Amino acid sequence: MALREWLLGSLLALSWSAGAQTIDLKTGDFPPGNYSGITCVGNATYLLVSDKHSGWFTATLENGRLLFRAAVESPQSSSDQEAIAYFPPANTVFVAAESTQRIQEYTLDGKLTGRELNIPQKFSCDSIYGNYGFESLSYNAQTHRFWTVTEHTLKADGEKSLPSNSVPCKLRLLEFDDELNAVGEYVYETDVPKARKNPAQYAFGVSELLALDDGSVLVLEREFHVARKYLGSWVRCKIYRYRPQEGTKTLVARVTTRLNAVRRNLANYEGMCLGPKSAHGRQSLFLIADSQNNYGNSLFHLKDYLKIIRLKGL
Repeated sequence: MALREWLLGSLLALSWSAGAQTIDLKTGDFPPGNYSGITCVGNATYLLVSDKHSGWFTATLENGRLLFRAAVESPQSSSDQEAIAYFPPANTVFVAAESTQRIQEYTLDGKLTGRELNIPQKFSCDSIYGNYGFESLSYNAQTHRFWTVTEHTLKADGEKSLPSNSVPCKLRLLEFDDELNAVGEYVYETDVPKARKNPAQYAFGVSELLALDDGSVLVLEREFHVARKYLGSWVRCKIYRYRPQEGTKTLVARVTTRLNAVRRNLANYEGMCLGPKSAHGRQSLFLIADSQNNYGNSLFHLKDYLKIIRLKGL
């Protein structure tokens, strides 16, 4: 087993703060990945999807470390998987595929069941900006509700958010019941993007949701700015607690990572789920980063980070 490098994570938490850690999932334990979603299926077992792998990866949490166990292959699934949610009533998982705008159900051994969320037509592939479809998915066993949202504004709802226009994303959060039917649609507006310089690459919007027992939803707003010469790149993540019935959002935490002369912790966080509670009853939150298969060179490359944020009041 390769030695894991433990890093202190930078976190400013405005409400439930209690500290954070960042774990580098070394390639000796985990295959280099494009990890875009994570869900817990019980017994300290987690499933991670990759937007370049058909299926998912199984891992277990032991002594504060996430250990790779196996890869589940699913030839029937899309290779552009962006989110995964465990569905306890059927002991299955649902996986969101951005390339098809479908959210389909699978058995735990990777077989399609033939069921899927009944997505309204206005969220079809033709309705989204390129590569800005369903990036998130969550299910809560207490409320019996699925939640998802497109990463970015639908074409019909406005222009694309760019550093040149400073326009927020105007999103529609979708709520589904256990019969897989849409039962709610809620307007959600992101913050205004912070980037001003013309980037080499850029991504902005909501990369994940997490449904809570009280009916509220944690929303991960992510802005990824890639500088033209890479140095100066940054990722800003903000986690809000959104109350759909009230239409309000409250900032929970901020995480900023950078690539510059003094900091090399750049991490594009795309997946989110609840982790275990501490001995003192404090809830943990897991964020998983997409390293683009450890993109980079021998001097610097992106890493598969798991950030653990320890919360209170949840």
